[in-house]
Amino acid sequence: MGRDESQERHGVRSTENLLAVMNGNSVHSNFGLLHTAPEIQIPTLEVRMKTWVLIADRGHARIFSWESYTDDWTITARFEFPEGRLREGETQTDRPTSFSTQGGGRSSPEPHVDRQHLTAATFSNELVEYLNLARQQGRFDVLWVAAPPLFLGEFRQHLPSTLSPLVAREWNKDLTQLADLVVKTKIEQLVIEDKKAQ
Repeated sequence: MGRDESQERHGVRSTENLLAVMNGNSVHSNFGLLHTAPEIQIPTLEVRMKTWVLIADRGHARIFSWESYTDDWTITARFEFPEGRLREGETQTDRPTSFSTQGGGRSSPEPHVDRQHLTAATFSNELVEYLNLARQQGRFDVLWVAAPPLFLGEFRQHLPSTLSPLVAREWNKDLTQLADLVVKTKIEQLVIEDKKAQ
């Protein structure tokens, strides 16, 4: 065997050994055992998850949607619940919840339940029904929620087991008075704060 042919075969063998080691295998060479190296994973494209962001209190709610921070946020739905804005002792039974996409009925007030918790429970239940239907239709993959503590507590209680696993982030924040563009900026700040706290 000539010198050139020997070097060529040696080069092929060395390449085979290197590929074997990269794939997590141990191989023998003229220099002894080459130790196993961790398998090298080829990076895959990032999966785009459609995220819905719910901003709510007892009287208002908005749902924003996006698939990436680089995308523009869009308004998926707006909700108005007039009774949630009434003071204790006031009644407004002739004005149903106003939805920009779909409406829903409400139960009659219980006298022993304070109005704040009652309206929060009623409105959150209607939002959950809307979200659960949207989940069944595959309209979103991840849900973020920002709401005042009282409303957020009622919202959690009404979440079904099919919907709660999709809730990835929660904030005890009332952002309902912020403009749409300001909401996006505020949410991005909250996400950064969460990551720093981890």
